[in-house]
Amino acid sequence: MSLSVTCPHCRDRFRVADKFEGKKIRCEECDEFFVAKEAIPKPRVIGGDEDDEPLRAPKRAKADGRNRPSRRRDEEDEDDDDKKAAAKKQTLYIAGGIGVAVLVGIAILGLIFVSRGKPNKLEDVAQQSAPTTPGRSTDAVTRPTDAVTRPNGIPSTTPPPPAKEFDGARTLSPPTGDAPWMAKPDPAPAQMGAFVNQPIPIANSNKATARQLLMSAPNAAKAVLLSDTQSGGVTTYATSLDLMTGKESGISNLGSGTRFEGALSPDGQLLLGKQSGEKSRLTLWNLKENRKLGTWTPYGANGSIQNFFLVGADRAITQASGKIVLWKLPEFQAVYVSEGHSGTLQISPGGKQFLTGSGNSYDLYEVATGERLGRFESCGLLNTIPGRAGFSQDGKKVVVMSTWETLSRWSVETGKWEGNSSGSYSGYPHSPIVVLGAYAMLGSTLYDWKSKVAFWTFQNFGTPGTLSPDGRIWSVEKTLSEKLTLQARNLPDSAAIEFTDKLAGGAYPRTIEPGCAFQLQISGTPSFIEKVTAGLTPKLEQNGFKSGPGGITVTITGALRTTGKQVDYTLSSFRVGGSGIGTGPKETIRLPEQFIDFTANVSDARGNVVSKQQQVFGLPESMDFGQNKDYQARLTEQMWQNAAASAVGFRVPTNQFLIDGKVTPLPLSMKLP
Repeated sequence: MSLSVTCPHCRDRFRVADKFEGKKIRCEECDEFFVAKEAIPKPRVIGGDEDDEPLRAPKRAKADGRNRPSRRRDEEDEDDDDKKAAAKKQTLYIAGGIGVAVLVGIAILGLIFVSRGKPNKLEDVAQQSAPTTPGRSTDAVTRPTDAVTRPNGIPSTTPPPPAKEFDGARTLSPPTGDAPWMAKPDPAPAQMGAFVNQPIPIANSNKATARQLLMSAPNAAKAVLLSDTQSGGVTTYATSLDLMTGKESGISNLGSGTRFEGALSPDGQLLLGKQSGEKSRLTLWNLKENRKLGTWTPYGANGSIQNFFLVGADRAITQASGKIVLWKLPEFQAVYVSEGHSGTLQISPGGKQFLTGSGNSYDLYEVATGERLGRFESCGLLNTIPGRAGFSQDGKKVVVMSTWETLSRWSVETGKWEGNSSGSYSGYPHSPIVVLGAYAMLGSTLYDWKSKVAFWTFQNFGTPGTLSPDGRIWSVEKTLSEKLTLQARNLPDSAAIEFTDKLAGGAYPRTIEPGCAFQLQISGTPSFIEKVTAGLTPKLEQNGFKSGPGGITVTITGALRTTGKQVDYTLSSFRVGGSGIGTGPKETIRLPEQFIDFTANVSDARGNVVSKQQQVFGLPESMDFGQNKDYQARLTEQMWQNAAASAVGFRVPTNQFLIDGKVTPLPLSMKLP
């Protein structure tokens, strides 16, 4: 006998053996727990909720997400700019009293609060009442492993969760101060043979979009492509590829509804990942056996996972809320919890070390024990971000994205900083950093440490691999027939090396040297001069420039210009009366048209202008004046504020070179070799 049950979390319906009635089981679709009880069939309603779908047989296809309650937000576009343009009028709002703004603000906030606080059907109520402690539920459960089969016919063998995931786990204190350097390079294991030289076609990929290319350790010679299709909703697949034979070795359906972000084990057999939009839950797959091993929430239902890696066949490392946890798999049991780690996390090529840190404090740790092996020397930058990182395959170099346009490099042998390479990059938001000797590749952009600049960006590069297992750059690209192929290229090639040698040798001189002295010359209103000086000076210093003579001069000018024309504005006033809040009478006023001409020039020590930017700021389209009825003065003041904000955001270009007599910004856009 069997029992038809409905999961209250994802509304998935399936059959289990009747011996599980009244016992807590885990849903095979969403891995949440609930008490098994007979589902009451619902009549089919035409035009009703999609959740009311017929009961499926025990051997069922993977849910595609259509049976989940949808969360939609209706938006109304109230933009009437076209009407305003046609009438050549702009709107000003005059507040009739402070109390109006307060009352309106309270009403809006109350509306938002009420709508967000209301549970969205049954699964939201269940999530709100779920345990908040890290890990899985600690309630005793019965796992109906003989009740349901996977789409591929392989019975689920997910082990029951441990009672307490953090029992016996060591807690490590946050790092403080500098530490003596004890680290040694942790290289990747050596290749076992030559990899293919021809492109590897991906079967049945003419409608697929490549999302991630995960690379195994060199000795495993594996790559896994995460791709998705849009036919009938998003479905994500993991395609395993053998880099020595050039053939596919398996494909796994990771589910429907959302995209999947993953990390690959060094042997290429395990995949750890999470669905896009899912902040707290991770899923572990065995790609070789094509089955899901389990799902768990490392930091509880409210944890937001920043980074995760597989560091072996039975170990994973995760980062969230300032904590790094080493996990034993597949038991999902914590080995240690290391506190005080926000920002970057990256695993060394051999899987024995991890780098973490942000700002000017980057540390190297031993994975097995959580022991700190030393703190890297400061990279000399103040305005830093918790960016991505990458190791060279020999483990001797590590590169970190220290600002949005700067990569910093260190020696793992000594912990010493070896310089920065700057320039904008092109690629995906989470593009990996692949380190190749004196070069590094971020997305589709090549950086060089001889000339210390991003010099080439490749067109139509595709999806890059997470590392370089054989010294080449791997990527997945679309062919002219819209099919996906895996390719490897020798980058940088001879042309790139020749170009960077000329940059480093002075054949193409840089117009502005990073870190040189600077002086400011600012003209405009007193308020404008004060704001720009106070905002731009520390920003330049944060990026390595030093205030003083003998270097560059940054000249910023703001000039008010009146055209002699008139601009019509419609005044709308709010009032508070005995009957409540209302809108007062409207009137039209006419004001002089004004502009602020803004220029920002950079001159070298000889007075040659090497960079010039221009911008024009016009009258605001609308403003709230409150009780201030000096409309012209208030509008002019707002224009100066906008110009000052632009000036403070001015960036001194350090990636310009004099190439063949022309000032040329780098990186250059290049075709793939």
